[in-house]
Amino acid sequence: MILNRVGGNLGTGASSLGSLFGLLYDDVENSYSFSISGGCQLRTVLSDTSPRTAPRFGSIIPSGRTGWMKIWGQGDIGILGAMINKNPNQASRTAFNGGHNLHALKLTQSATLTIPVFEPSCSVNENNPVQ
Repeated sequence: MILNRVGGNLGTGASSLGSLFGLLYDDVENSYSFSISGGCQLRTVLSDTSPRTAPRFGSIIPSGRTGWMKIWGQGDIGILGAMINKNPNQASRTAFNGGHNLHALKLTQSATLTIPVFEPSCSVNENNPVQ
């Protein structure tokens, strides 16, 4: 799973995700809470160690079963993300490989992103403007 914070000034540094709260749901919609934190990007493999839930992830969503998550920040922040699955058993017809962007569950108007534009440092010759 990859989560990216949308916000900040890219001239000085992007904003960080900070502390995130989430709910992990199994395939019958039982929910299990967790918290996780990250910088401007969080990359983690979903496993028994991340996210930390009780009981562990593998008990909530065992092999062959499905589940889903909701994740949000402490404040009103912009978050984008993706899920990527690389199955080492890809030769098998039942092995799943692939990925997709995470779905937006809530929109925000408080996220701002400043992208600086710097003037190039090359000099331009008036007789030959393309250098």
